[in-house]
Amino acid sequence: MEDKGQVQFQTEGHKLAKVLGLSVIIASAVSQVYGASINYISVTSLSVYPKVEYLVPLAMFFTGILLLPKVYLFMRFSRHMPRAGSTYVWTSRSLGVGWGFIVNFIWWLGITASMGFLAFAFGTFLGQMLQQLHVAGGAFLLSPAGHIIIGTLAIWAVYLLHYSGVKNYGIFVKVMFIVVLLAAVITIIFGFGNSPAHYVQAVSQMVGKPIVNRQNLGSPSLSSFLALCTIFLFSYGGISAAPSLGGETKDAERNMPRGIFFAWVVSIIAYTLVTWAVFHVAPWWASVRLIALKHSDLATVPGIISVVAPRWIGVLFTLIVVILAGKSLAPEMMSSSRFIFAWAQDHVFPQVFAKTSRSKSPYVALALSAVLSNLFLLESALKGWAIGVVVRSTSILVVLIFTAISLLNFRYNKKFKEVGWAKEIAAGTGIVVAAVLSIVISLVLLQSVLILPKTAWPFQPLFQIIIGVVVALAIHVYARMRMDKSGIDIKQIETNLPLD
Repeated sequence: MEDKGQVQFQTEGHKLAKVLGLSVIIASAVSQVYGASINYISVTSLSVYPKVEYLVPLAMFFTGILLLPKVYLFMRFSRHMPRAGSTYVWTSRSLGVGWGFIVNFIWWLGITASMGFLAFAFGTFLGQMLQQLHVAGGAFLLSPAGHIIIGTLAIWAVYLLHYSGVKNYGIFVKVMFIVVLLAAVITIIFGFGNSPAHYVQAVSQMVGKPIVNRQNLGSPSLSSFLALCTIFLFSYGGISAAPSLGGETKDAERNMPRGIFFAWVVSIIAYTLVTWAVFHVAPWWASVRLIALKHSDLATVPGIISVVAPRWIGVLFTLIVVILAGKSLAPEMMSSSRFIFAWAQDHVFPQVFAKTSRSKSPYVALALSAVLSNLFLLESALKGWAIGVVVRSTSILVVLIFTAISLLNFRYNKKFKEVGWAKEIAAGTGIVVAAVLSIVISLVLLQSVLILPKTAWPFQPLFQIIIGVVVALAIHVYARMRMDKSGIDIKQIETNLPLD
């Protein structure tokens, strides 16, 4: 199909720099949320779903396996449509700009929500480290005001990193990938190398009360297990976001699918081993009891390592986790800003958001991402971490459903019969099976977390998703009015791929 009129959608000055290789894709995906997700959520998730009990490591592994159909889908789309905005471009070229924008706006909202949580967690780990070192200010950083101040500083420091150019971002995530592996190795060694009795005895002395197994929760609950799997999608969120680098990757048609696959393999192995090691040394019932006693700091991975490892190892590990929690903001902001950039390419957002700096950084889109993540930081600090995490996880499932539907539409809708890239994406029986499985798995997991227990309606994931749909619909209607007034044909946008 001839790409007519694309020059009106994106000028040469808006093109991104294609300077990244395979290693950056893997590093960005694996390290995106390794920090707060593994070191905080993996254990403290028991405060929300205690009936999962000892099955938490299995839930982490099972979540990774459930993502296999999605990995296959993303590899196929990335091989033939590697673009900034990834799933937005894929769904909008199949289902139309309206559907593509509304669905991916929910995902984008989830990304900004998770950035708020990550900024919140950064303050948590930093405050804990300062307390371990008996440095003044640690307690303040663990307060809502402290979380907001230090989280805001972290968000805008990451903005400056991105403003300097995607090449520097690539160097940064590769260094952080090494730090991730170091953190995983330390956790595995001290998790499997110590006995549960050692940990329980130590924390009992620290809190001044015996930590014993008095839990009477009955058998583990399947519904809670599935809900926890949905929350753990947050941990694998980097796999979903990696395709956002499609506009800045060299030989993207080859490197992007390979990067997604290798990132999935590394993630599932590392996340499962780390979670298994943590729950080996810190029994689930001990974590539940510590959370109930307001000592959840001892139920995070840094807290657990500080108990079972020599003091200097505990301090070093906490410092590593502080760094990892802060660095997780960088891949999230990258992904968020590239969606905004893609929407500006298609005239859904004003063209100012497609502007780039001298280093080819979409600095206006990055600024909007930073501002909105600050709002979710306030929510996490004042209302709790689970809200941002669940919104992110549910948004991943919603987008996965519509990505699968987009592939089926490419396969069976006659209007795509002669479109080369559509036929290549939908070729083969295996990809159809993957699409159907993705829809089924997503629907099963989605229903388990749309309503959070003991949470007011304004902060329920379902309510926030509905609000997101309403806002996205309003933006799209306004954008269509601007397009009509400017003489821009939305059908022409939908039938051409944006410049990469």
